[in-house]
Amino acid sequence: MAGLTFQGGPWTEHARRIYAYDPVSKKVVMTRRIRLTMGYDPEGLKSFPSHQELAPDALGNPPSSYVKYATWTLDPDIGRWDLLGPAPAGVDTLVSTRHGVMGVNVDWPTKLKHAGYLLPWSTLSPKLDTAIHLLDAAAKHWRRLNEPGPSPQNLYEMTSLAYDSRRDRVILHGGGKQDELWAFDIPARRWRDLQPRVIAPPAGLPPVAGREAVYLSNEDGFLTFGPARENPTQAELWAYSAGDNVWRRGDLPPISEMEPRVVASQNRAMVYDPKRDLIFLVLGTGGDDGKAVVYVLRYRHSSARFVGSTHPGN
Repeated sequence: MAGLTFQGGPWTEHARRIYAYDPVSKKVVMTRRIRLTMGYDPEGLKSFPSHQELAPDALGNPPSSYVKYATWTLDPDIGRWDLLGPAPAGVDTLVSTRHGVMGVNVDWPTKLKHAGYLLPWSTLSPKLDTAIHLLDAAAKHWRRLNEPGPSPQNLYEMTSLAYDSRRDRVILHGGGKQDELWAFDIPARRWRDLQPRVIAPPAGLPPVAGREAVYLSNEDGFLTFGPARENPTQAELWAYSAGDNVWRRGDLPPISEMEPRVVASQNRAMVYDPKRDLIFLVLGTGGDDGKAVVYVLRYRHSSARFVGSTHPGN
């Protein structure tokens, strides 16, 4: 088996957003693919959804392995992982909400060619059923919340999720040409393409999703941090104002202690601490022997400066 440690816990190489804290069960939830040799179906995993993975341009046919979709929980009080049960097929991007952990079937490994590059996509490509599920940890069961219908397409490994607590909705960034912004209205149980305008810089293009995003209820804003569209070796902070449905690019001084390409690399994570009202940005470099550096940002929209605007907050 691949995807398990020798102690039987989950093992990952690219964690992305496969984990989230569940305020209901007070545990960390992770969805993880377990890879198995073709023909091997262990008794404890027989009921788990599976997928025979073969890239469209792969030379090997049939595949020599396949994957099962599993859900794990971590009890932070005792530091123990438990295999909770199956995960819905493809669900690998999670977000914490007041209802519990929700997950979307981004299933980013299936969007790659054999060499690891993204498959081509256009608006004429076949539509996929993007679903959102809610985990009931006590019942060890995921429940689908939406019916098939219009939904974000072309999701990939940099797709980000955040919970808009004011409107009780999940915000998804990274559909379409990887820059679309969608919201799932939890009470109404449907997706909506928000189609926000970019007002700073004027007539600019919206940001491409960079995986790291947070929602700040006090500022009613969704912030995302990642490589710039025009130059992926440079990082940008963008702010989406939910009240007026617009994007603004932050005019922040560069992080001088680290090279720009390192700041924009995938060795980063961004989380929001509501108790301290701080955004934490963790950057790493140097491989297994490198050190992580933590930066903090206290965001106030009224005093923030944006590219192409001469007045703070505009």
